[in-house]
Amino acid sequence: MPVPSESVRAKGLGARQRLRLWIFVSVFLAWCTMSAIADTVTLNSGEVLEGRILSETDTQLVIEASLYHGTILSTRKVARSDIRSIVRESLEQQREKADFEALAKHALNPNQELTPDQYAAGIAAFQKFLAKYTNSSFTADVNKRLADWRAEAASVEGGKVKYAGTWMTPDKKKTQVAQAALLSLQRRLVDLRAQRVTQSIKLTAIQKQLADAQAKLASLQGPAPSSGGRRDLAGRLTAGAVNASQREGAEESASNLELSQVQDEINTLRQQISQGQKALATLDAKVAELQSQIPMPPPPSGAGVTVIPRPIPARSGGTNAPAATMPPSAPDSEPVPPL
Repeated sequence: MPVPSESVRAKGLGARQRLRLWIFVSVFLAWCTMSAIADTVTLNSGEVLEGRILSETDTQLVIEASLYHGTILSTRKVARSDIRSIVRESLEQQREKADFEALAKHALNPNQELTPDQYAAGIAAFQKFLAKYTNSSFTADVNKRLADWRAEAASVEGGKVKYAGTWMTPDKKKTQVAQAALLSLQRRLVDLRAQRVTQSIKLTAIQKQLADAQAKLASLQGPAPSSGGRRDLAGRLTAGAVNASQREGAEESASNLELSQVQDEINTLRQQISQGQKALATLDAKVAELQSQIPMPPPPSGAGVTVIPRPIPARSGGTNAPAATMPPSAPDSEPVPPL
């Protein structure tokens, strides 16, 4: 009967497909196992090639190098004379290396102690690695890290805390943290004052340019020059009235162009002055904010001591407050010419 025959053929085709699939999976798993065995070739130049050695002769070596974490494979031919060393890693060595790299997640914080549970987890991980790999090349490193973790755990049990790599009492840590914060504020204040000095000098220079441009504009807008005296009637007729008119028109056009250029320069300088004044105002606000965060030192003991009030930052707008209320590092700047 034709129908059962077709059914048998369909079943046979399905079996062949399943067989092909198993063959493909087996080859793929075999390739993954082989690729896990990494060979390391170090060249005389210092370059390191990791991958799988495909072939070797007395004169050269062919390696399938793994690049970008195995996402790219590149076949390289390397002369024997260019090779410094060859290390062939087994699958067991690969597992050991991976387990060692996994220990990196257990790291100590130089500025903060960990919790007791975190210390217990890290110590257990180091002990497990040492028990599993008794002859590992990483044993010395793991033992050192284990000793550091045990020492820190003991310090925490003793009631100490850590800051800047040093163990101390909690009260001492609070003091050092406050001192570090104060020092950071003072450094920022010095930097802001230096920026204000630079901005003030720049603003003063622009104000000088504006004054020069305004003076030039006033001179260009003055009375027009005279014709220069009497002209001879014959000379006027010879030169021609048309030429004289063209010359006067050209001079007037050049004068108008220069006036326009000077006016544009004045407008640009005014914009720069406005921006500079805003920058000074912003810096003054930041200086005042930092000064409010820095505690004033207590006055020295003894009679007749005068307490000096906190300096007040300069006023915005390009002018400064009187010298008695200015910050020590802020220079006086010239007033802004009227815009």
